[in-house]
Amino acid sequence: MILWLGALAFAGDIADGGRCLQVLDVPCAEAIVARLDGDDSVPALALKARTAFYTGRFDEAYRLLDAAVAGGLPDPNDDLALYARTRDATVGWTEERRGRYVVAYKPGVDMLLVDEAFSVLERSDRYVAPLLGGVPPGVVRVELYPDAQSFIDASSLSEQDVRTTGVVALSKWSRLLVTSPRVLGRGYGWQDTIAHEYLHLIVSYQSGDETPVWLQEAIAKFLDARWVDGTDRFTLNVSQQGLLADALANDQLVTFEQMHPSFAMLPSAELAALAYAQVATMMDFAFERAGDRILADVLAEIRDGADAGVAVARGAGFDTFPAFEAAWRAWLLGQGLRPSSVVEAPLAIDPVDDVDADPVLAGRRDLARFLRLGDLLATQGHHAAALVEYAKAVSPDEPESPLIANRVARAHLELGRPNEAREVLLRSLELYPEHTLSHKTLGLVQVKLGDLAGARVSYDAARALNPFDPEVQQALFDLASAAGDAAGADTYARNIRILRRGGD
Repeated sequence: MILWLGALAFAGDIADGGRCLQVLDVPCAEAIVARLDGDDSVPALALKARTAFYTGRFDEAYRLLDAAVAGGLPDPNDDLALYARTRDATVGWTEERRGRYVVAYKPGVDMLLVDEAFSVLERSDRYVAPLLGGVPPGVVRVELYPDAQSFIDASSLSEQDVRTTGVVALSKWSRLLVTSPRVLGRGYGWQDTIAHEYLHLIVSYQSGDETPVWLQEAIAKFLDARWVDGTDRFTLNVSQQGLLADALANDQLVTFEQMHPSFAMLPSAELAALAYAQVATMMDFAFERAGDRILADVLAEIRDGADAGVAVARGAGFDTFPAFEAAWRAWLLGQGLRPSSVVEAPLAIDPVDDVDADPVLAGRRDLARFLRLGDLLATQGHHAAALVEYAKAVSPDEPESPLIANRVARAHLELGRPNEAREVLLRSLELYPEHTLSHKTLGLVQVKLGDLAGARVSYDAARALNPFDPEVQQALFDLASAAGDAAGADTYARNIRILRRGGD
């Protein structure tokens, strides 16, 4: 009888452990696993394996799951292969822990990201988590993947999903999987991306993992820049405005059914961008109606069994979700959305050259040949002639390529016309605010104009997107030194040393 009761207790523990992981309460699962020490039954091995996987102990997770599968555990989702891929993708990695945060990465230049990754997590807890009901329990783990293939292997996404929609990060298994910005050549807003994925984790925990994908993405996209200082930084860029304006005019908004089970699985990057713009503006509208307290209450209602749409509608002051949605559409039509043919710059994983990462030239190789002709002339010092060729690379019915804008700005600079160069770049950045090269070139132009404070802002914007450019780090070192900022100069000097040595 005693043995039978003990077996029942273990079975209850194992079921409870699974529920803990389901709602992302990893410390709860770890406490249960500790009580199962010495239990080598198949269910216990399976729980121990999952818990190890959630906490980043991938070799242990694989060994435990392998033993469970060998003992008869069904593996319909091929988790054993996923555990093996993740283990192999992270071999030789190191990790650093500060308080309740862990950042894991492959030793080398990615250590440039570590301090700022910790800062994003700390500020997210300070400024954003209270809006959602508080921080989740246990350790927050960020994994910085050094190349596209290792991210694909560990993410459970297909290569087609990653390359079609440009997904670069994932919040899953209570871990934040993030692609290093160096994988994309020109970099990307990786700090906001870490915040975005962390918000997914918080929302999942606070709602008992019952929040549907559309609301998950609405919350994360609307709030993912608020980590900086707590102020509302949500904006729609020109491309997002154009997508929304066109979809509203033609009644072609992305449906919630299309969004499920993941935005990463939508059939195109444009559709994914539209979906993000839709749901983020929906959250913007809800906050405008109800204030910052709305989400903590909504997530608590969802955790208690309320329908997500109904909870959001009630929080914003509507009786039904259709009423909320109709009011959101009317509000959106009054926001002065700017029709535009500008498209998002593609998140080109492992790009072959600059053209691959350009939102215009990537699809217009016929125009790209004029870029190359202009470059040949520029390298020979014929900058006026280069401008003629660059002008041919601009289609009259398409926005100017940001890469072309940079070439034109450099030519103007070489011809002694820094003001013209600045205007070209400012116009381009209005359309493509995350084009790293434009920020870098603008920094150079501002130095020529004597605007050293403005140059530092521009170079820092470039560094935030792509910290692996040694020219940007050197420019920031020079500007910090000139301004008497010894601490800043020391930071940039360390960054330069890491880039030169491939590590510290």
